[in-house]
Amino acid sequence: MHGVWTLLRCAGLSMLRRPACCCSRGAKASIVCTQPRRLAAIGVAERVASERAEKCGDTVGYSIRLENKRSAATRLLFCTTGILLRTLEGDSDLTEFAGSTGVSHVLVDEVRMFVHSFVCL
Repeated sequence: MHGVWTLLRCAGLSMLRRPACCCSRGAKASIVCTQPRRLAAIGVAERVASERAEKCGDTVGYSIRLENKRSAATRLLFCTTGILLRTLEGDSDLTEFAGSTGVSHVLVDEVRMFVHSFVCL
């Protein structure tokens, strides 16, 4: 079992533009960031990948119902709150998102919209 940092945010993207700055593990970090809606997860992933001069699906990706764009190299994954909760039900280490090492950080954005859902965390 390893430790996972969980950060709950009410709004804003500023900390996601340079995700390595918000983690102590740098390149070894594996971050999952929830978004309240599917379009938000896709849009933010594409924006962050673009700002990092990368293609979406490389180190920055997304996972929503019926669609995901990620690879083995993905270290910053945007997903809907429902995807995270369903994954936690069967995979508490979140190895589905980050392989055998699991996820190092979970960022829950717009938490005020889903406060009842995260009582289980």
